[in-house]
Amino acid sequence: MRGGIGRGVAPGGPSRFGHSAQRRGGPLTIEGELVAKSTGTVSAFTAGDRVFHQKFGNGNVVAVDGNKLTIAFDRAGEKRVVDSFVERM
Repeated sequence: MRGGIGRGVAPGGPSRFGHSAQRRGGPLTIEGELVAKSTGTVSAFTAGDRVFHQKFGNGNVVAVDGNKLTIAFDRAGEKRVVDSFVERM
């Protein structure tokens, strides 16, 4: 068979690019590295900051881990989001 369709590899195995991606109930990893990990940068936000998110609305930052924020949203509950997705109020 020629072309891109039907030439894939079984999930969890090496892709056509030589990378292996695994999910199987856990976080998505590529070659053992978490895909959605903190960038190592320090966020400008701190616990207690009031923020706005386009989908979740207003909330308060409760924890900061690199560029990831744990936010208690007024209506959506507690979520973990990347700081670039929120703006300070």
